[in-house]
Amino acid sequence: MAEVNHEPLQNRIANGLAKIALAIKSRAWREGGNQWLPPLQAQTLRLLLKRVGHDTPVSLIAQDLAVTMPTVSEMLRVLMRKGMIKRVQSKDDHRVFNIELTAKGKREAARLSEWPYLLAATQDLSQAEQVSLLKATIKVIRSLQDQGEISTARMCVTCRYFRPHAHQDEVNPHHCEYVDAAFGDHLLRVDCSEHQAAPDEAQQANWSAWLKTGS
Repeated sequence: MAEVNHEPLQNRIANGLAKIALAIKSRAWREGGNQWLPPLQAQTLRLLLKRVGHDTPVSLIAQDLAVTMPTVSEMLRVLMRKGMIKRVQSKDDHRVFNIELTAKGKREAARLSEWPYLLAATQDLSQAEQVSLLKATIKVIRSLQDQGEISTARMCVTCRYFRPHAHQDEVNPHHCEYVDAAFGDHLLRVDCSEHQAAPDEAQQANWSAWLKTGS
């Protein structure tokens, strides 16, 4: 008779997440090899695509990717040689240069941002399962951010515009002050270009309110 697996649930979840992370990394290397774009360069293109219309200095890229300034500077030089990005002088401060995608870079970033294999892996989940997975993912990201493993996470739950459970509506209980609209957990974002971090005290209050109401 086979023994019952008594491995703690947390360990099994962590092992599952590690397998998913390995699959993503492996796919990134395969695609990067085909398009001569290592994972860090691909991440940069995806970041810049998200930030079209927003100032993106080198320091922000380094912070978002959790790498040093020398590392990101060298990587950006490579992307410029490949014709993927360009330096644009800031309109507000001529001493500052922002990084923007070229037309070629936008096409490549759009291709890299499609995540077809991940979409295929989640398409068979029910709507309720997808929402539950999104909420669980947000909680894991927040914990990793608190541990210093993720430097930047532009999530609704940490944003100054987020008002959890501001409406008596089971489907759309939250409110975004940026667009002045109600929305539900199924529309929570994990990387919003309009995100502005709330003060620590407000973040904690919003987080607690979101958790206490069954999220």
